[in-house]
Amino acid sequence: MRGGISGGRTRLATALGIVLAVGALLALTLVPAATSAVPTQRPDILTAAKPTCFTGDGPEYAGYDTANRYVYVPNFYSGNITVFSGTCDVVGSIPLRSGAEPVQAIFDPQDNYVFVTDFGLDQVYEISGTTVVGTITGLDGPWGVTYQPSSTCTGGPLCSTLLVANEASDTVAIIDLPALEDTGSISVGPDPQALAVDPETDQLWVANSGSDTVSVVTLPEPGVPIGDWYSVTTLPVGADPRGVDIDLANGDAYIANFGSNNVTVYYASGLTSGPYVDGSISGIKEPVDVAWDQTTGDIYVTSLSADKVWLLGGSSGLSVVKKETMSVAGVNGICYDAAIGEMYVTGFDDGYVEVTS
Repeated sequence: MRGGISGGRTRLATALGIVLAVGALLALTLVPAATSAVPTQRPDILTAAKPTCFTGDGPEYAGYDTANRYVYVPNFYSGNITVFSGTCDVVGSIPLRSGAEPVQAIFDPQDNYVFVTDFGLDQVYEISGTTVVGTITGLDGPWGVTYQPSSTCTGGPLCSTLLVANEASDTVAIIDLPALEDTGSISVGPDPQALAVDPETDQLWVANSGSDTVSVVTLPEPGVPIGDWYSVTTLPVGADPRGVDIDLANGDAYIANFGSNNVTVYYASGLTSGPYVDGSISGIKEPVDVAWDQTTGDIYVTSLSADKVWLLGGSSGLSVVKKETMSVAGVNGICYDAAIGEMYVTGFDDGYVEVTS
């Protein structure tokens, strides 16, 4: 996930837009430092878009609850969270108190809660259904959020760890779940925004928009104190990175560089043997968010000012194979239902989410 404000939102005040009408195939130049196979270009990946779903003012980075099949949309300017089903049926609206600026939602399937960051009130909400059941306070400009699953969890406390990017303090908060116990923080680069975890390696990737870098943090297993032993490696990427995700099939990391109009790829083959090996996919205007599709191995990247979603080759290769023009304005966040192949893309400018399969 993804994004930016005050150091982030002011930088995001560019148009966003979305609707998936079948677009023309476009091959872009990949400049890799490692060899990758070029995937076969597919004639179509998406059917015609379904009716767009109105949410609220300034929808940000939606999260998908795989248990209930609900989509949670934080509305930055409305100060609320819209919950709807995949068919655009509104399940409910979660009101937040004055000053709220919700940014990103994520579902933790081990603990069965949705978590939403609130940049304006410096807190994170724990949500069950359409009810806020807990609030994590004392954060410092929380923006991106993700979780680290436990490989040994059998239920009860400390099943996973919630990781929150504190943009204002250049840290990542570490919170044990479901107990909501704050266990400290890790210093990363300036203006951390997007987070992604590789559960196979327990590596956390942090996109630092203020320093054109990513921090790669080696984490302990959830429930184990952070202590002083964890390691942080800083890697260069493009300008103003705002999105990051991991291809969990092979461990490759994708970073969307908003300011340099490209996507940096760090290959997993370089992560253990070193040094890190990277490539660059150019020509994607103002990329913002990145999402990995576990069913196809494809990588999707949203393009803010171009109002497009790009399909990358993912596990099959790293070239760009398709772009889709969206119908909503201000293409921003992206999430999907892998079980039925539906994708949800937020249009920040017009308050809609586009549903495409």
